Amino acid sequence: MEIFYFTLGITFVFVMALAIATIWVMFRVSRIKSSLNLFEKQIETSHNDITMVERTIENGIANRFRNVDDGLRDMYRDIEECRRYIDSRIDKLTTKLEGNK
Repeated sequence: MEIFYFTLGITFVFVMALAIATIWVMFRVSRIKSSLNLFEKQIETSHNDITMVERTIENGIANRFRNVDDGLRDMYRDIEECRRYIDSRIDKLTTKLEGNK
């Protein structure tokens, strides 16, 4: 009978140790899972930040190209106006010189 109670006591201690270990592992797994969820959120936030910075850079570059294109268009227009003005002045001068002969 003593061996039976001894075996029962050892089994009880083993089962309790196993239960405590199982509970500890469950808490550890839940902590790791929450850490993993937090890490995933941080990665998603970082990805969103990178995407936003990328869009900002792309928009900035597009705006710069538009500004340069507009500036070149204005410059060509001004050059054309200057050419027309010079042509008209030369025509007036040649007409005046031909009239004096």
